[in-house]
Amino acid sequence: DGLSSSTALVASLAFLFISFPTEQFYVNLCAAALAGALLAFIPFNLSHRRKIFMGDTGSLTIGFILSALSLGTTYTHINNIGIFAPILILAIPIFDTFLVIYARWRKGQLPFLGSKDHYALRLEKMGYSRRQILLFTIIANIILAEFAYLVINLSWQYSLIVYGLTLAAALGLARRLLRVSI
Repeated sequence: DGLSSSTALVASLAFLFISFPTEQFYVNLCAAALAGALLAFIPFNLSHRRKIFMGDTGSLTIGFILSALSLGTTYTHINNIGIFAPILILAIPIFDTFLVIYARWRKGQLPFLGSKDHYALRLEKMGYSRRQILLFTIIANIILAEFAYLVINLSWQYSLIVYGLTLAAALGLARRLLRVSI
C-alpha cells in the first residue's frame, strides 16, 4: 500500500535534486516526470475506496526508469567514491532484493519464485502496521537520499564513513529481520 510508489518518489526526487545543478536536461525532465506521475498515483494507491494496484509491470517500469536515472547524471568531482551515491538512493529496493535472495537461498528455494520473504512482510509479522512500515520506509529513504547528497559533497574519507555506517545499519537490520520466521 504505497510502499513501492513512495520509495520511487523519494528516489526520483533525490535524482532530480542531485542532477539539477548539473543542468542535465533529460535526467532532470525524466526525474521530474516520474515524480509527478508517482505523486498522482500515490493517493489512489493509499485509498481504501478507490484503489489502484501498480503490479509487476508498473514496478518494473519504475525500476527501469530509476536505474536509467542513476546512470544519467554526473555525481561529483570532489571524490571518486561519490559515484556510488545511487546505491544509497536505491538502498531500500537493493536491501530488499538481497534480503529475499539470501533468505530463499538459506532455505534452499529458488530466489525468483514468489514468497513472503520481503522486509515489509517481515516487519508486518513483527507487529508493525502497514502505515508504520510505510512511514518507516519513507523516513529511511529520505535519510538515505540525504546521505547520497552528503557523499557527493564530502571528502572521500567522510564519504567512506557514511557508506560504512549505512552498510552496518543494513546488516544489523537484515540480521534482525532474518530472525522472523515466515
